[in-house]
Amino acid sequence: MISETNKKRRILYPVAFLLPLLIATTACICMGITPFGDRAWIKWDLEIQYIDYFGWLHSVMHGNSSIAYSFSKSLGGATIALYAYYLASPVNLLVYFFDLSHLTEFVTLALLLKIALSGLTSYLYLSIRFQKKKVSYLLLSTSYALMEYVVAYASNMMFLDGVIMLPLVALGVYKLLYQKKPTLLLFSAAGTILFNWYTGYMVCAFSVIMFLFELGMQKRAWKEKLGSFLSYGVTMFLGLGTSAMLFLPAILAQMKGKSNFSLEQLAPAVRTSLKAVLSTLYIYSETNVSSNPVIYTGGVVLVLCLVLLLHKAVPKRIRIGHLLFLAVGIGCFCLTTTDVLLSCVRIVGSYFFRYSFLLSFLFVMIAGQCLEYIGQNENDSKERKGISEKYAFCLAVLILIAGTLVLEWQSAKKTALIAIVLLLAIYGICYYGFLHTKKVWARYACLLLVFAGLSGELFFNMKEQLGTYVISAKTVSNYYKETSNMIDSLQLEKGDRLEKTFSKLTLWREGGIPPTSEGMSLGYHGITHYSSTFNTELADLGRRMGYTKGAVAPTELTYNEPILFSDSLFGVRYTLTDKKLSTSTYRSKKTDSKNYYAYDNPYALSLGFLVSEKARDFTPKTNVFENHRKTAKLLMGKDVTLYQDAQITMKKTKTSLVWTAKATADGPFYMYMDCSHPDKKMYIDGEYRQIYFNRFYRNLVYLGDYKKGQTVTIELRDDHDSKTDHHVLVKTLNMPVFEKMIATFQDSAWNLKEFSDGNVKATISSDKRRLCMTTVPYDPDWTVRVNGKSVKTKSVVNGMMAFHVPKGKSTITMHYRLAGQKKGIAITIVSLLVFFGWQYIAKKRFYLAKEETKEIQN
Repeated sequence: MISETNKKRRILYPVAFLLPLLIATTACICMGITPFGDRAWIKWDLEIQYIDYFGWLHSVMHGNSSIAYSFSKSLGGATIALYAYYLASPVNLLVYFFDLSHLTEFVTLALLLKIALSGLTSYLYLSIRFQKKKVSYLLLSTSYALMEYVVAYASNMMFLDGVIMLPLVALGVYKLLYQKKPTLLLFSAAGTILFNWYTGYMVCAFSVIMFLFELGMQKRAWKEKLGSFLSYGVTMFLGLGTSAMLFLPAILAQMKGKSNFSLEQLAPAVRTSLKAVLSTLYIYSETNVSSNPVIYTGGVVLVLCLVLLLHKAVPKRIRIGHLLFLAVGIGCFCLTTTDVLLSCVRIVGSYFFRYSFLLSFLFVMIAGQCLEYIGQNENDSKERKGISEKYAFCLAVLILIAGTLVLEWQSAKKTALIAIVLLLAIYGICYYGFLHTKKVWARYACLLLVFAGLSGELFFNMKEQLGTYVISAKTVSNYYKETSNMIDSLQLEKGDRLEKTFSKLTLWREGGIPPTSEGMSLGYHGITHYSSTFNTELADLGRRMGYTKGAVAPTELTYNEPILFSDSLFGVRYTLTDKKLSTSTYRSKKTDSKNYYAYDNPYALSLGFLVSEKARDFTPKTNVFENHRKTAKLLMGKDVTLYQDAQITMKKTKTSLVWTAKATADGPFYMYMDCSHPDKKMYIDGEYRQIYFNRFYRNLVYLGDYKKGQTVTIELRDDHDSKTDHHVLVKTLNMPVFEKMIATFQDSAWNLKEFSDGNVKATISSDKRRLCMTTVPYDPDWTVRVNGKSVKTKSVVNGMMAFHVPKGKSTITMHYRLAGQKKGIAITIVSLLVFFGWQYIAKKRFYLAKEETKEIQN
């Protein structure tokens, strides 16, 4: 029978889940977040990346796409790494019920659930770790669930999985050390890696420090401590092994391509100042700023931490231990070495101090320890007085720090900070009343008042963050509907590729951003992609072929302009634009869309075709036109004059730099600037075209089809840097040479029979043994068979897969096998068997020792 007290205590678990959910939902309602209004809870990574990944995951769950490989991930690529990195959270399974036009509603539901789960897991930790299922711990769990990190970094949803799992891993460490029960640690460690290995890495790293801290706090013999250390190490190792069924294939896929890591990144240097760290303890501190961590967790947590460090009833060893733990945590923010290590051995360019939630949890843990000691001494009047004095002192310290910060902050922030100081005073009064009254109703009244103040504090902070989300959910939904219908009306055939010069972001971002991963959500096969799991060799290929220059550490390949040579080579048959093209090369295609235009490329090649035996990889230049010529030379086996130079003159005006280019031949006219430069607005013949030199917009520009002798003006507005050589290159595509080359490849092209994610079947005819190139990115995990026999593959023209076919008609089959899948499953099974075997032996020894003790006593 469950006692009445335990029943009441169990009620607190759903309450811990519902309280942060209620506060967050109320904030969403007030700010009109969909479905309570038209404001979508998406920005930054959510609008650029996640929303399209969710569309793809919906397709996977409905059996329309493969989780292992997708031809919608750029030209093709493994997707298991993307799934493990961004989408493996169990909460994301709910996307099954949301189609493309309702993804913004799914995002709201998923974020609210993650916030609520963070409240539940943190309360589980606090109530079990400190062995008190107190109502007061709800203050701390709610503070954790709605801390600044959660509301500020919600736009990178995967981070919240680490927030949810951290308390469970910490609880697992506690149970292993104090109860010798490693099961929770094993499964929580495996879970945090499975659900998101990136934040899982941070959580596991933190668990090492937490284990050493908890071990140091114990008064045990060194032999016993060594045994605990070995148990922890074995459990964490087996936890990693348990996650191998997903983690191993994901990490093998992630490792493909080039790494930009250098040991120089670990060189010790000052990352940020102690003042910057302390300023983020308060509400309204700036977030996603390179100098600021994100650690605000509410006034109650902050005060209780200071009380514990000053409270004499707490053993000196405990106070010093917590102080050292805090010092290590804060120190990690201040040094570049630890910052890079905790960021998964990388220098990040946004969402700075991604591991900030670790320190926020540490604050909550210390606050929980404080409540435990207060509970132990609440009947001692002398101790109550001491606690009250410590609170008053801590409040004075906080007000002093706040006053210093107010001098530097703007007036709006001053008002918020003053409100927080008043709240701290209210907390102090309630705290004093709670300690100095024995009446139950009075204590609950004080606790309720504190919770009301804390709820208002957390609600206000979340409401302010939600105010930065300004995208219309209806606009997003309508965009997906219109674009999806437009693509469907084209009736794409097997293997057809399509690209767009616009995206949903062009509807609300100044200058726009070209499509990044919309192929995954809309289900078409293209060129573009943007994710941290992108094979950087493909990004290099895109830069070489003129699509975009990209960043220093490329994570994206974008499509800005139709490029006839590159598009034809990669089989891009259709191009969708938001502006009419001045072209006779591309054929206009009628669709139902009123806002966008479609063009058919008659030169688009099949997925595979025969090329010269001289085809190989080469060292690309920064000159895109030269890369095109080199690619054509290798594929044809002879040099060709692919482009013809234009005549260029330049002049400087009061407002800009202007180049005039005169065509020396008929055909498609292109421009490229081979230099680095600050972002500038580009105008073609006086009409705004795009931002140039931008991360997404440093591309080969299609000026249109021009006749010999016609001129075009290219203007960089607000640019007076005439001393810099912009290396402006303007050329005409040599159409007779180009058409002859394409005709040669089309004559030997595949006849595509089957085409789906990870599976291809085609036939081809050859007059002799020849090299067959595909526009499928080279990947050693492809199994290629020609007439039933496995053949070796190689990379040509820097990333495309090629292999030999014999004389006559051949049947080609290609199948993508997920590397590490079988080994990962085997490692998971072995790890679980070893763990349960270890536990069985340990329990058997325990019972045998117990029996021997009984016999001796008898």
